[in-house]
Amino acid sequence: MWTSDNFYAAANAKIRNLAVYTPLLGRTIAIYADAARAFIFNFDNNEMEGVVSSMPANPVTPANVAQSGFEIIKFKVVDAGGGYVGLWNIETKRFLRINPDSTVTAIILNAKCEFDKKNWKWEKFSITETPIKGLYTFYSLSDQTLGVKPNDNSVYGRKGKYVAGWQNQLFSIHVVA
Repeated sequence: MWTSDNFYAAANAKIRNLAVYTPLLGRTIAIYADAARAFIFNFDNNEMEGVVSSMPANPVTPANVAQSGFEIIKFKVVDAGGGYVGLWNIETKRFLRINPDSTVTAIILNAKCEFDKKNWKWEKFSITETPIKGLYTFYSLSDQTLGVKPNDNSVYGRKGKYVAGWQNQLFSIHVVA
């Protein structure tokens, strides 16, 4: 480690547990459920609520998602206050939410992607990297962890924070814009 440039002797120091994160706020991401091999997407244009589900990985894969024009799998990460974020689907203009009954739906707010930081609870998520590098969990303020069932690809909320063994609650995040 150098104090200014490489013309000086290295300092007697160690750097441990260094983590570098790219802030996701304002970025557009695709959320890939590794266990189910599927992206989460909002496919219903109902005016009040849409159902959130997942799609088969083909023709869009984690390797080519950034070039994909399939907008329905893309979510903008917006500030929800208190260290939480909202996940706003850029095509359907709806926020992802885990309901109290553990179902996952989407709610319309408006086309401007504004967030009611005071009153919303089920739409607020923390995104946390797991001990398995490159995989993340989505935990809501309503004490639910987002998951996808591999057999039928349905999206659900599971009570509590992620614990080891909850493989269906692990996601990779792909920044697309």
